[in-house]
Amino acid sequence: MSYFIDNQVDSATNLQKAVLETITPLLTGEITKAEASLAKKEITATQKEIRLHKANITDRQRLARQEFQEQNVTISGTGQTVGLLFGSKGRTAMAKGRQAARRNLQREKIAAMAEYDRAKATIDRLLLGLDRAKTEIDRHLASAAVASEQLV
Repeated sequence: MSYFIDNQVDSATNLQKAVLETITPLLTGEITKAEASLAKKEITATQKEIRLHKANITDRQRLARQEFQEQNVTISGTGQTVGLLFGSKGRTAMAKGRQAARRNLQREKIAAMAEYDRAKATIDRLLLGLDRAKTEIDRHLASAAVASEQLV
């Protein structure tokens, strides 16, 4: 599970770095509207790819949740028939065992879901960085337009 998550986050990070490396030189010098438009389109396309990585993580998380739910159902049904043969003390002991197993499963689920949530938060930060890059392009274009108007 961790390999899959790490792979998705690394791919998204690499996409973001690649796009930012191509955009950064544009922001240091003069930029035309056509270059800005192209750069913003490239950022948008990269954001779509990164969102696909996030969707893959979300799908995997959904499957993991479903597996934990199935395990919980299995734990709940364990020993129900056998419990009829024992007295109340035997049934109590079996119920306590099932409850302990459910608690352990819940701890595992929380740890697993936290890993997915961290990965999704990382991807959200990557997307936010790309949104900032788009804003920076707009800001750079606006300041260049103001500068050219002042010269005229």
